[in-house]
Amino acid sequence: MSDIGLNFSALDILGFGAIIALPLTTIVLAILAALRLRARGAAWRRGRRWALNGGIIAVAPVWGIGAGLLAWLLVDDLITEMHAARRHFVLAGERSISGVSLPAGAEVDRDDYDRLVSVRLPAGTTVTLEGAVWRNNLEFFPTDAALPPRIRSAVPAADATFDGVSCRVGQPVGFAGSGHLRSCTLARDTLARAEIADGARALRSVRLTCAADQAFELQPGEAAQVVERCTLAQPAEVADLPCAQGSEIEIFNGRLVSCALGAAQIFDGVDIPAGSILYLTNSPHRIERFALPALTSPFRAFGMDLPSGAEVWLCRERWEVDQVRVPNGAYVVIAGAKLSGFLNFDCGLFRDGSLYEDTRMHGEIWSSGRTVFRADLDLPPAGP
Repeated sequence: MSDIGLNFSALDILGFGAIIALPLTTIVLAILAALRLRARGAAWRRGRRWALNGGIIAVAPVWGIGAGLLAWLLVDDLITEMHAARRHFVLAGERSISGVSLPAGAEVDRDDYDRLVSVRLPAGTTVTLEGAVWRNNLEFFPTDAALPPRIRSAVPAADATFDGVSCRVGQPVGFAGSGHLRSCTLARDTLARAEIADGARALRSVRLTCAADQAFELQPGEAAQVVERCTLAQPAEVADLPCAQGSEIEIFNGRLVSCALGAAQIFDGVDIPAGSILYLTNSPHRIERFALPALTSPFRAFGMDLPSGAEVWLCRERWEVDQVRVPNGAYVVIAGAKLSGFLNFDCGLFRDGSLYEDTRMHGEIWSSGRTVFRADLDLPPAGP
């Protein structure tokens, strides 16, 4: 049963009814008017003329309400279409809008205050704005109509430098509301600065070299440009972790969020191999999950032999496995059964998973993909 209610007032119902009945009232009124004209030239009794007049008087207001409302709706729709045409249109010739010179064929979107929202340029054309040449699509921040438009994102027609960062031609460039560079694809290897919180929550600077032709993002709203995400052109130590060359590194609010290990690291007795991608949360060495790289042999951890590409989620309370994602075509053996897909644990104790292949269980064949539980593998109960 739907929980959506429609509430109409008596006037709404009267108006809608009058519009719906408009064809009928038009026909009735036309017939009554024709009969009234005939009554003038014929020997109609006074009572019949009064009846015709009464019918016209009764029907005419209903017809007038319906016709008036319909006309009002048509006019309102026409006005709406006119406003839409003012907000979205294609230029027939070269024209300057909000101080931006646009070529013929440009597709323009403006808001209700006639401020530029976006411009789509025809192929082979460019515009010059904020000291750079742009092509394809441009999006703008809402600003005062008296002020020049400010670019939110656009595609440069040539390599361009913003806030000392060289950005690649043909790739989108984003700006923060402050006007500083927010993101782009780097045109060359770039030395950048990140800020990492130490144990006392004080921020310290870390120098990173970010790789060309890779996505580059800066913290929004920062007067000093601080890296949020980039791909490392050289190895770097961040938050006491060795991050590998070619690793995409992400930093948020002074905390390292992710990077690929440049060297094997031991965490709570588990030797996580180089190339593994770590995803961290809360504290510098609080690992939420990690993904294994391509390996020559299975990785032994948490009592399992994990294949290449396996992704391991860890418990919040202690260093135990909470979930494992096994990639397609691979499996993990638990209590003699080959399992694949997502394997779920209760902080180290197996709970359930899916069979990798058809398997004989309890005297019968269970098909691949079937979910098996702890009890199905004759494992002892997990306890309270």
